[in-house]
Amino acid sequence: MKPSENKASVFHRYLIFSKKECTEAIRTHKLLILLCVFGFFAILSPLSARFMPDIMAWALNMENMNMDGLVQLIPDPVWTDAYVQLYANLAQMGIITLILVYMGSISKEKRSGTAALMFTKGLKPWQMVCVKFKIAALFTGVVLLITVCVTFLYTWLLFGEAGKIGLILFGFFAFWVYLGMMIAFILLGSSIAKSTSVAAVLGFVWFILFSVLNVIPRIGTYMPGGLVSIAVQASVGEISPHAWMNILIAVIITSLALMFSIFVLKRRED
Repeated sequence: MKPSENKASVFHRYLIFSKKECTEAIRTHKLLILLCVFGFFAILSPLSARFMPDIMAWALNMENMNMDGLVQLIPDPVWTDAYVQLYANLAQMGIITLILVYMGSISKEKRSGTAALMFTKGLKPWQMVCVKFKIAALFTGVVLLITVCVTFLYTWLLFGEAGKIGLILFGFFAFWVYLGMMIAFILLGSSIAKSTSVAAVLGFVWFILFSVLNVIPRIGTYMPGGLVSIAVQASVGEISPHAWMNILIAVIITSLALMFSIFVLKRRED
């Protein structure tokens, strides 16, 4: 086989598997689930930022009429709270949703024998991992962008201001990098595990691990988990001085996770 024909064959298999992953993501409602969960917080975050102080004041007054002093301590609602709540929610429930949606991405292929069949047809482990990561990261990025745009719109409608588009998009990018890293580790857990439940447990282990690393003094500042704070800071008008360092570290860790996933699959193929 000529080198050009070999490259064409590799590219053809890559395209076919990419189409298969896109179709499966839509057919199994993965994209719809992400849209519903992320969209819920896109609407809830500005609303809660705007009306939660009023609700708290009303609740305190209903509970005890002599708590006027405490009511006065409740801060007035500001538009920046919408982004704080959005990323706080997505950093928890958003990632949990990603784990539940993508935990069986590779383990199901192995358990059903689909992976072995694809490998006999010429698909390489690196192609499988790269395609699955590419489609998952792409769909998640599109959903996250829609979420941020909806939050921006609702915040502007409720507060009359919603920040600068450029900084908000930088915040979106920083958080997307963080979600991409989590997707890479979810795929790693799925490639290691023999069952979907074990893959889910590994996904939660990665999530807890990065959450713990984020609070370690000095080191935590540069850990990928810091991208959540960077996304918030950028959205409210300030870019952290070490933002690009966090992004670079997250990209490196993501690459290592994907490489290890490929290594695991290759060992099992052999």
